[in-house]
Amino acid sequence: MSNTIQAVGVKAAVLNKAVAMLSALKVDFIIKTEDGEYIKMGNLEIQEPKTRATKRKSEVPYGTYKNYIESFGFAAMQVGDVLVVPKGTFDAETVRGSLSSRACKLWGNGSTTTAIVGDTIEILRVN
Repeated sequence: MSNTIQAVGVKAAVLNKAVAMLSALKVDFIIKTEDGEYIKMGNLEIQEPKTRATKRKSEVPYGTYKNYIESFGFAAMQVGDVLVVPKGTFDAETVRGSLSSRACKLWGNGSTTTAIVGDTIEILRVN
């Protein structure tokens, strides 16, 4: 990492002038040039960019779990009702999560309690 660019042309001249001005101000800086070279002044460190976790691709079409749980009369539940939903061809934990998510959207956070019992998921509406 040097503080001057050896390339020729107007871009190199402007960049060299900017580096000279920043150096005169005694500020820390890092500049990445078009060709990927770094010009560094001071104690700054170059950090690798953080990668974001990508959303995994769903194995079933959008709305499949919602439609499945709604087919058992989920939306008609009243306070104190217990609904027993078979896991069917789905993973029990995924169905339980869909039930909890849907309940939160319909009735608010903490409105239900769920449990996986064998091949079924039980949901109790508490408020």
